[in-house]
Amino acid sequence: MQQQVPVVEDGIAEGLVSGSPAVARLRGLARSGASGERIVQQAEVELAAQRESEERLRSAVEAGQLALWEWNLDSGEMHWSDENYRMLGYPIGAVEPNYHAWADRLHPEDRAGTEAAIRAALNGDGKYRHEYRILRPDGTILWTLGRGSFSYDRVRRPVRMIGAMIDITDRRNAEASRSMLIGELQHRVRNILAVVRSIFARTVEAGGAIDDIALHFTGRLDALARTHVIATRNPGATLDLENLLREELLAAGFASDPRVTLYGPDVPLDSKSAEIIGLALHELTTNAVKYGALNFPNARIEISWVVNLRYGCDPQLILTWREQGVPIVEVLPVHQGFGSEFIREGLPYRLGAETELVFTGGGARCTISLPLPGIPA
Repeated sequence: MQQQVPVVEDGIAEGLVSGSPAVARLRGLARSGASGERIVQQAEVELAAQRESEERLRSAVEAGQLALWEWNLDSGEMHWSDENYRMLGYPIGAVEPNYHAWADRLHPEDRAGTEAAIRAALNGDGKYRHEYRILRPDGTILWTLGRGSFSYDRVRRPVRMIGAMIDITDRRNAEASRSMLIGELQHRVRNILAVVRSIFARTVEAGGAIDDIALHFTGRLDALARTHVIATRNPGATLDLENLLREELLAAGFASDPRVTLYGPDVPLDSKSAEIIGLALHELTTNAVKYGALNFPNARIEISWVVNLRYGCDPQLILTWREQGVPIVEVLPVHQGFGSEFIREGLPYRLGAETELVFTGGGARCTISLPLPGIPA
């Protein structure tokens, strides 16, 4: 600690720090033969300036929410600022500041590393910097950044440590969220690439002219992209089944077509389910446009869905696509390719769904039944 000493006999300048420029100025006045009144006046000016400086420092510390400490290694005595008490979860003045009162608030998983960092600074260059967690009595966990430095005597014996802590909980939470989002993005990119490879392989296997293959492949990629556009409007949220249907009909140019009827309750879908169901809806819509109800003015489509709640089991979504009024044509639609295979085999494999798809006089009929995990029964 810097010793505070009087610099004039009448004590006017008590409180000025020994060795400070203010003390040097007063001593200079005394040596120059200035009158006592002049010295007193100067001392008052210097004291006022020092109090103002201390007040500015105090305000800056409070505004920056700095938790300050000073540790006398000879006596073991410590001094904490009010913010230090608050950060550690102690009422101000409730405990005598000491090493153990601080260490008792360290998160059990961080205590060994934090104390090791202090020892390393003590035995090294004297500079301490470490991030660690504080566990308060109410269970609150704070991430803090501690920085400090040791002072040594002439034989390099440590005598004092001063330092500060700041709360970095918001920053660490943001970093954790960013890391989680990056991991989720990498996972989704791998999944999307796998789906794209599968779509491409199945589209090519279905055969046909290269222009037809390109057209089918582009349409399927567009359907996949539409689902992801909806998903990225609110990352991490669910997607509504009806919105997914309307987006697909909008892309096909039949969003407001009176021949199409949709009805059912709100059904939230996670991104994986929405991605797969979106592709199935694209296949059904494409078939309806080319060969089914949307290709004939007097035909119609009824799309309905219900959620069956079963005790002890995940709720079950049952989606029904029913076309009516499609005349029997001599040239059968190419419906035994990717679309049929995807609905009949892909949905059961990827979502554990049960599906039925038939093409009869009157149009396509499809039923998709799948569990909805995460929705309370």
